[in-house]
Amino acid sequence: MSDTQPLNLLLIEDTEDDAALLVRQLRRGGYDVAFERVDNAAALDEALARRDWDLIVSDYNMPAFTGVDALGIVRTRDQDTPFIFVSGTMGEETAVAALRAGAQDYFIKGKTARLPSVIDRELREAAERRARRAVEDKLRQLSRAVEQSANFVVITNADGIIEYVNPGFEQAMGYTAGEVIGRQPFFRNLSTAANDEMWATARSGLDWRGEFGNVRKDGSVVSVSATVSPVADDNGSITHIIAIEEDITRRREVEAQLRQAQKMEAVGTLTGGMAHDFNNLLAVIIGNLDLLVGRRPDDGEVQDLAKEALDAAISGADLTKRLLAFARRQPLQPQEFELDELLSSTVKLLRRLLGKSYEINLAIAEDIWPVMADPSQLAASITNLATNARDAMPEGGRLIITAGNRVLDTDYILEHPEAKVGEYVEIAVADTGFGMTPDLVARIFEPFFTTKESGRGSGLGLSMVYGFVRQSGGHIALDSEVGAGTTFHLFLPRSAGAAPLRRPTADEPDDLSGHGQTVLVVEDVALLRRVVMRQLSELGYQPLEAETIGGALAVLERQPVDIVFADVVIGEGPTGFDLARAVKQRWPHVRVGFTSGFPQGKLNAGSGPPSDAKILLKPYRKEDLARALAEL
Repeated sequence: MSDTQPLNLLLIEDTEDDAALLVRQLRRGGYDVAFERVDNAAALDEALARRDWDLIVSDYNMPAFTGVDALGIVRTRDQDTPFIFVSGTMGEETAVAALRAGAQDYFIKGKTARLPSVIDRELREAAERRARRAVEDKLRQLSRAVEQSANFVVITNADGIIEYVNPGFEQAMGYTAGEVIGRQPFFRNLSTAANDEMWATARSGLDWRGEFGNVRKDGSVVSVSATVSPVADDNGSITHIIAIEEDITRRREVEAQLRQAQKMEAVGTLTGGMAHDFNNLLAVIIGNLDLLVGRRPDDGEVQDLAKEALDAAISGADLTKRLLAFARRQPLQPQEFELDELLSSTVKLLRRLLGKSYEINLAIAEDIWPVMADPSQLAASITNLATNARDAMPEGGRLIITAGNRVLDTDYILEHPEAKVGEYVEIAVADTGFGMTPDLVARIFEPFFTTKESGRGSGLGLSMVYGFVRQSGGHIALDSEVGAGTTFHLFLPRSAGAAPLRRPTADEPDDLSGHGQTVLVVEDVALLRRVVMRQLSELGYQPLEAETIGGALAVLERQPVDIVFADVVIGEGPTGFDLARAVKQRWPHVRVGFTSGFPQGKLNAGSGPPSDAKILLKPYRKEDLARALAEL
């Protein structure tokens, strides 16, 4: 050889002269030898641990350490480095045994002329072994990754016939490998056009990415996000096609929940705004009908017609109240209370309401936390759920109401994005009725959506429950299965402390009429302002009017006023609350009352309501107005 070849040599030899002779022969053969000699097991272990070796040459017979022992130590650490025996007394039978034990070759001392050529061969084959082992290791890693992957892996030949599916596919799809191998992917729920596009893209040498459904063996569908890629041989010919499919069923469900929550928010905003405007119109209608009834007391026909119209208007007012509940803009009176008394009294009412065909069970945890909510609205919500449960059990059934503590963590929030992490009291209302399909569950809280026959329900009951819970800072969810019943879960925020249920017990004033007091009506809706003026006149007050906050202040500057009766929201400028503060500062003897058709959404407008603010909700009757003014 013209150029020397580096060779890191480990010699296992007890005789220095024999070692030196071997090294000289290798150098003459064209190797640039760097070597180390060892003659015992400990030294061999240290040398193997210290570095990698290109070649190991070992004497077969040594007084304290045999070549077979050395070979065993080497092969426990390294399977690929060439190992050659050199011996002065090695017979053919012993040599064969050495080769079977893992040695690559053997030489008799003094007959090593062919050693360089053998070393060339062995170094080349060792390199090939290492490369092959690296490929095998990589294939094993790839195989383990595919076998253990949670994704589905489907490998077909170029014609689309399945040759392999991984355990993740079998577990998720319910098919064994034997049931699908040798067939085309019959389980893919793809249109003909999409399926053709997928195969054409892969066969052209490109990746195809998309989403589709796989039909499980039980008929259910799992949604997947798939990458379908071609596999080519060394000549560039496509031999196989591999599909890696990620199960996105849960992600799609969460996305659908989020879209539903956003839709409910948008519908709530729309209905809330409509309800607010509708309240102003109803206030005009109800106010004028009240006046009409009072002015024609002896006309029976007028009384009957007015009463029918008034009943319809009041029903309309109830409808707007439900819309505001759904929109989370109804006026609530949240307070801290314990659930025991409220749930017990509500269940007593439900037993009378539902009748003897329905068994009602109540279970309340002993350590249940107090909640912060409007108790009357909570009782109404539970009653609403119970009446819906009754409709789902026309032949009778069982209603189970439970209450306990619940902590909603991040894992829960990932599946219910509209909820918030925190401590809640969970009230569950379960029935043994028909149950609902997933399509119905998805729409059950939408306003005006109902599963009842025409004329039986407005479709706002569950919307009202939804709005109340969400407006209270809580969360609502349900579980339902056709034939197994439905369970509604109401999560209300835990209160910081414990307090008894408080119910307002304000004394009713004896005299609700006015006695000539001057009342300034501040209302930007002219029709409603005129109605209130007429009602005040009939109640014995002297009414004045103003359309704006500035107009009201001008009136107060000009003449004495006993009472200011102001709408909370007057145009886009200052609110009725701002007017009240100005009045209290300059005319502290003037009493101030408020009215609004949309108070909850505006209570924080400006600097917020005064601490003693009393709000009369639109629409209202004349006697409601009289009572509100008498209580100021």
